[in-house]
Amino acid sequence: MKLSLEANGRIIEFKIDSGFDGECILSHDVFRTLSGEEFEGPPVRLPDGRLYSTRMKIVMVKFLNREIYTTCISNIYIDKNLIGEKLLERLQIVLDYKNLQVKDP
Repeated sequence: MKLSLEANGRIIEFKIDSGFDGECILSHDVFRTLSGEEFEGPPVRLPDGRLYSTRMKIVMVKFLNREIYTTCISNIYIDKNLIGEKLLERLQIVLDYKNLQVKDP
């Protein structure tokens, strides 16, 4: 499933990844265009099995009537925008897998 969210004033389409227990991963191309200060992020293991360093930014995300700050990570090898379980929970998003819908409780 996919979901469009506003992040730092820009509409970004995210893939919902219920297997990702973090908040937000941004493709390198999107990450570098968002305003905000960069920090050293946590290391991540990518599908090739190797461990990579990341950069992170604090991003304002809007979904319907909710606005929250979240931490988004990226590196040059990441080419997808993903929302993880923690951000879904913080935004109170309900996933209806049967009907492939995102619901607002």
